[in-house]
Amino acid sequence: MIAAGVEAVNVYGPAAWHAYRPTDAELTAYYDTLLKGLRCPVALAPLPILGYMPKASLLADICRRHSHVIAVNLSGVPDSYFIEMKAAVNRDIQYYVPLAGSFNTLSLGAAGLMSAEAHIAPRTLTRYLELFSSGGGEELNRHYSDLTRVTQYLSQWNTSPVRWVKMAMKAFKMPGGEGGLREPYRNAGPAELKSFVDGLLALNMPEIDDQARAAG
Repeated sequence: MIAAGVEAVNVYGPAAWHAYRPTDAELTAYYDTLLKGLRCPVALAPLPILGYMPKASLLADICRRHSHVIAVNLSGVPDSYFIEMKAAVNRDIQYYVPLAGSFNTLSLGAAGLMSAEAHIAPRTLTRYLELFSSGGGEELNRHYSDLTRVTQYLSQWNTSPVRWVKMAMKAFKMPGGEGGLREPYRNAGPAELKSFVDGLLALNMPEIDDQARAAG
């Protein structure tokens, strides 16, 4: 994968099947064993949707002891988690954060955003980051507001963003939009697809409106 241009391997915690919740010792052993077997750059991805959340101090310890951990992808965690972890890691690594609260986390040193919304609003997200870096002003606020409204609308599919991503690809005639979803997912029917698009267009977001016009 690395030879093919992959920047880092994204590593999640153990699956919480059958109500499993790892102890600190089990999580430490899991990460140590896994990372010792990887000879490539790694990004750690603690995910609350797994049903548990590693302590920030535990994840920071993993980052300190494994030099090939180059990034941490933080999704669904409060700012305090990011702040605690960044303070506890004694070397430079990159932190990627969600859009929500990014005024704070980017100011505190986050390297960039984790955002599935890039599938349908890549220019707006790019411009938001450019404006943030340059001071922004009113245009920055407008882009943040637009992106937040999109995020809120899409949150009804939060358990699996792949559903809305595939609907957007089909509606806006993006490459791959005609393909199906993996089992056991089901493609959206015409009524659901129309409702999805109507909801997006009601947001009056320029980039989404442009894509809808281009798709006909």
